[in-house]
Amino acid sequence: MIHQLPLLRSAIWAVCNVLGNAPSLYSRARWLCDAAAFESALHASGVDVAFSWTHIVASEKLDYHPCHGHFECARLQLPLDWQNATRNHQTVAIAVIRLPAKVSLTDTRYGGAIIVNPGGPGGSGVGKVLSHGMQIRTIVDAPGPPSPVSSDGVTETTDKYFDVIGFDPRGIGYSIPRLECFPDAETRENWVLQSKTEGVVGSSDVAFDAKWARWHSLSKSCMDRISEDGEDSIAYHMNTRPLVADMVALTERHGEWREAQAQEALSGSPTSSSNGAAEDNKKHESLPHRLKWHRDQEVLRYWGFSYGALIGQTFAAMYPERASRLVLDSVLLPADYYHGSWVGGLIDSDAVWDTFFEYCSRSGPQKCPFYTSGGSGAIKRRYHLLLASLRANPISVPASGSSGPDVITESDVRFEVKESLYCPMQKFPLLAAELSDLAKGNGSRLAKIKQSRLDHYDPPQRCKDDGPFSPACQEPGGWQDEDPPAVYCADAESIVGMNKESFKRYADELINMSAVCGPTFSEARMPCVGWDLRPKWQYTDPSNEVTTRHPILFIGNKLDPATPLHDAFVASTNFAGSIVLQQDSAGHTSSSSPSLCTAKAIRRYFQTGQLPEPGVVCQPDEYPFAGKPKVLPSSLDDDDMALLAALRDLAMRCRG
Repeated sequence: MIHQLPLLRSAIWAVCNVLGNAPSLYSRARWLCDAAAFESALHASGVDVAFSWTHIVASEKLDYHPCHGHFECARLQLPLDWQNATRNHQTVAIAVIRLPAKVSLTDTRYGGAIIVNPGGPGGSGVGKVLSHGMQIRTIVDAPGPPSPVSSDGVTETTDKYFDVIGFDPRGIGYSIPRLECFPDAETRENWVLQSKTEGVVGSSDVAFDAKWARWHSLSKSCMDRISEDGEDSIAYHMNTRPLVADMVALTERHGEWREAQAQEALSGSPTSSSNGAAEDNKKHESLPHRLKWHRDQEVLRYWGFSYGALIGQTFAAMYPERASRLVLDSVLLPADYYHGSWVGGLIDSDAVWDTFFEYCSRSGPQKCPFYTSGGSGAIKRRYHLLLASLRANPISVPASGSSGPDVITESDVRFEVKESLYCPMQKFPLLAAELSDLAKGNGSRLAKIKQSRLDHYDPPQRCKDDGPFSPACQEPGGWQDEDPPAVYCADAESIVGMNKESFKRYADELINMSAVCGPTFSEARMPCVGWDLRPKWQYTDPSNEVTTRHPILFIGNKLDPATPLHDAFVASTNFAGSIVLQQDSAGHTSSSSPSLCTAKAIRRYFQTGQLPEPGVVCQPDEYPFAGKPKVLPSSLDDDDMALLAALRDLAMRCRG
């Protein structure tokens, strides 16, 4: 079977690359596809992948277990309520995954751990590292494989190699307990299917009213569930403030784990309470400074994307002395997020969509199937004519192969367009093919993509035994629609009780700001109207400039559909010495477009702490539709080729 592994990988990725992704199905399609591809490859190579998070007992220390081939997994036990940690001894179990560094931690080139967060809210750090950990490690590590250590174990190089760590935030993914507002996975799937039939906000006279009622029903269901658990409900503790406290604990526990592992490697026995305090202290003092656990002083190395960048800013404001290396990529402005308006995030959304027409026009009919002569304006007019046609005459699609009959509507196209803005390199070519087919009256391609996103989970027999709302009835680690509002409704100023007319005016404001993304953003905030809950520990954004241990590196794309470059520059003014690196591309996060310039800046920052010069603008090395890289491979050395390959992989597996 091993000789078939490359073919298997190719087949899996060929299917996965056409799936796309949806906010309401985030990681139910793409993430599971990525994980399925990875585990299928491991099966083919004979590696045992019989791993389940349920087999890991949560511990107050990091106790890693082999998982998913090259990775290690743990569940870290932390207080449910950080402000009252001993109350009823209630705890959470945080799912943690580690991609080990390419060198042992006793090697002088071991650089420590870099924690990553994919954003959301509701994104899985476990899924991020499983899907993209190898590529992230390629970017942050010194170029090339580590050279052999000399016989005396000493190396003179300053190169660093890092662990890459991800975690599922409390209440999310494989971290437990979770907030469950559906009795089982089947009712959750029905909810998703029903919501698809209503169309996006603004697509019809009744779409807004249907969405308003739908999200009120979910909020009420969640409030009913939360009331049953009372103050012990995880929902009171899922906002950003306790999440940041969890990150502090994770850095501390990593320092503790690092020292114990070093003790075991260097002396044959780890630090242990059974050794006696004097012996343990002697072992601690004998360790090199870089390997010791610096109790209550461990620092954070971090790469956060989108909402993950908001987490990073919150961490840095609260614990500036711990902020050692923070790369904050696609920056969400705290003032906008914690206020809850979200209006500022949409200022460049429609401009990103305009780049589709520009790239299509430049690329011509061979590379952009939706091309028409007359420039980008003509292609844009063709698109709006197609929308008008679909509004009046949706396309019926008969069953074909494994796909059932379907109907393609204007809302379906608007949804695809909005999704494509986050990942233009990956999705603009696919979208152009879909639009070209639809212009010819053929909806088969889009129908197959729509249906491929629908996930079905068959609960085990234990679900029937344990009853509704039990963990056995839920999809393990799956995306849940209640996860994002459980975070952002709790973080933001309350809008509980806002009437429909007032919210409609707010929705109209968002849609006027962005015809492409405004409808989705307005729908996302609807649950907050009924989210009658305030968290136990709230964050207050500081008004003074913060001086961190080391200056922060902010990164923003020239055009971003959700986190405009402007916000990165505003956020930078809150942190002394920080720098904004602009990537001259469109999309969400720097990884949506390959750029060796950006990647090397990130690498230098993690390797040495060096920041780019103020005003630096990095160009992308490839563009949607173009097919030809700006930099010819012949001009690149082996290290650059490896780095570019990792960047291409990130861009083509982008999830937005």
